[in-house]
Amino acid sequence: MLRVAMASVGPCSRVPCVSLRRRVPYVSRGRRRGLVAGAAAGWDEGGQGAVEELDVSNLLSVLASGEKASSFQFVDVRERWEIARSNLGEERHGRFVILPLSEFDTWSNTLNSVLDLDLPIVCLCHHGVRSRRMCEFLAEKGYPKLYNVTGGIDAVAMRDSSVPPY
Repeated sequence: MLRVAMASVGPCSRVPCVSLRRRVPYVSRGRRRGLVAGAAAGWDEGGQGAVEELDVSNLLSVLASGEKASSFQFVDVRERWEIARSNLGEERHGRFVILPLSEFDTWSNTLNSVLDLDLPIVCLCHHGVRSRRMCEFLAEKGYPKLYNVTGGIDAVAMRDSSVPPY
């Protein structure tokens, strides 16, 4: 069972941190390979709020097709200065809801009015760590289909020269 708590020290003092309530059992290397292969084939344990990794090529193809992109919600959890420095361009990045993790106290109570429970959510950050934390937080809140962009905007910048790296 996941538990969301607030970090109490350091620069991330208002950022939700996800911790495990119980100890995770050891999984052998062979079993891990089987779980990874199962996850790659679309398998999940049937739990609510499964988080899947979305690679950059899939993100860019979804954003390029307007009709398909309308069936997703896009969330950018980077700071506003990061978005100003590097984004996907007005046409593509205009679809993103900006929810910086540092402003968690501001938007956490109004999340249901900003995001639709029925649509899948794609989360993006700089390298994929903060967006993964956001996905885990949303899973705890009951959002059923969540995607974390693997490598974040940094991986996008490596594939798309119009996106500046930082």
